[in-house]
Amino acid sequence: MLSLYKNAVYQKKSSKMNDNVDLGILYDIAPKSLGELSKRIPDAIIAGFAKCGTGTMHYFLEQHPEISIAEGEVHYYNYNFLYNKGIDWYQDRMNVAYKSQLVLETTAAYTINNATPERIFNVNPKTKFIILMRNPVHRAISHYKMMNFMDLYVKNINNADTFFDKNVNLSSYTPYNQRFYTDGLYINHLSNVLHYFNRSQILLINSENFVKYPWKTLKRVENFLKIKPYFNKNKFVFSAPKRFYCICKNSYTYFKKDLRKVTCDNPMIQEEVSCMSSRKGFRKIVINSTTINNLYKYYAKTNLQLEKKNPVCLIITGLLYSYYHSNRKLIVENSGKKSSLWVTPEFLTAFENFTIINGCRLSLTLNSNTSL
Repeated sequence: MLSLYKNAVYQKKSSKMNDNVDLGILYDIAPKSLGELSKRIPDAIIAGFAKCGTGTMHYFLEQHPEISIAEGEVHYYNYNFLYNKGIDWYQDRMNVAYKSQLVLETTAAYTINNATPERIFNVNPKTKFIILMRNPVHRAISHYKMMNFMDLYVKNINNADTFFDKNVNLSSYTPYNQRFYTDGLYINHLSNVLHYFNRSQILLINSENFVKYPWKTLKRVENFLKIKPYFNKNKFVFSAPKRFYCICKNSYTYFKKDLRKVTCDNPMIQEEVSCMSSRKGFRKIVINSTTINNLYKYYAKTNLQLEKKNPVCLIITGLLYSYYHSNRKLIVENSGKKSSLWVTPEFLTAFENFTIINGCRLSLTLNSNTSL
């Protein structure tokens, strides 16, 4: 019944429901045993990284009946002019929730802002973080594609090979355009978050796995947040044109003053297979292989340097190495490391389940064929 009310509110806001529908009627039939609706500070935050699937994660978690998630990106902690509005302003940006629900918000830029972790800690030190990471080279290119598509920041540089300077001279870029590179320096940003929050409060997600098997990743999120299982493989439909999975929603529609349940099992209800916006995926761009290799060199070299200064943990470095599978020789040559440090797919899986003990010592369960 709670999902009924949530979906009705969503449809009302999206103008998918007749304006004459009285949400008060729906509220009256919502179970009062769950407690009154109220707005609260988030229990968990989808905090990054940009172009790593935070929007999709938000979109899918929005369907969970035990989650109330704020609309859009709030940016309270990373924009000073919003932070100065105060905590009451922030709380008012949240969606209403029952006591039994968790409150979430999404702002992908939180992980890259140095002031954000401390600010969040001061408001709610028990906050949990959902952080998605992908191949930093792919992330940078995706970031460029989005801004090029939206005609923002890079509108005068519509050639990716020109934009991504082979020498990676950050001083030649505007402050925002530096982010195309620096957002992918995950070690730097994660060390800042780990300075204030325990590892147990942070769920690290491999974005590539999320794209391939969203139901598996969402199961991990459910376990992390300690909420009831909702997602399974049957709730997802692969969209060939988009090359992404869409979610199939069980919902209710208002028809002739009756609430009628619409299920995913009914192929006639096309609108109940819900996909991300048409912008998802963007248009294809052509990038020279030399440009791509230069990006790999930059991240291999820079992340190794950062790992020495901020030893978040070897396994984070291991994840970064694993992203360079198609460039193994390149990484070995440019990192000065022997190929024995190469990580296997099993290592990547283990990455998502590791525990930090006393800073950088690891507690891992690896398959017998995993080599470090």
